[in-house]
Amino acid sequence: MFMTMRVTVALVSGERVELCENAEGTSVVQLRRAAQAAFRRRGALDKITGIAWLISSRGVKLSSASSLKEAGLQEDEVLTGILRRDELIFHESTCSILRGDGSLFTVGDGSTTKEPGDWEECVAKPEYLEDVQQIGASQAAFAALLEDGSVVTWGDGRYGADSKAVGRKLKLGEL
Repeated sequence: MFMTMRVTVALVSGERVELCENAEGTSVVQLRRAAQAAFRRRGALDKITGIAWLISSRGVKLSSASSLKEAGLQEDEVLTGILRRDELIFHESTCSILRGDGSLFTVGDGSTTKEPGDWEECVAKPEYLEDVQQIGASQAAFAALLEDGSVVTWGDGRYGADSKAVGRKLKLGEL
């Protein structure tokens, strides 16, 4: 048997939605998506704005990976939804779209060159990532900073896409 929990997600605009979810089986990211869908159905969010983070009534940013119970949420707690608009990052034949909800889509071939010998220099692009906080691009490479502090890179290794050599420093926040 599972325990349902009622929580309210509020936006700075004053809009609110009340949701009933399984406290142990529902993750914070699932709650965030359910709230986002409910706000969109009401017309309170457009298609290029998403809920990037949920903040507890104690002022703590909730980790997307944890369940509602693990996040320490209480019955009838009011959470604040922090909004973010979609961002587009273009470079030649590749486009990455950082959605307002933290998901990232990449389309294109990820390479600025078409010479046969250059293909092995390219690091495969991710088709889809979640919990992306920030994205950046160089001449022919992309990097995404994830919520957990890790960094995912792709594109041409000669322009920064191969982060294996500095992976530990990225994880420790030294770069």
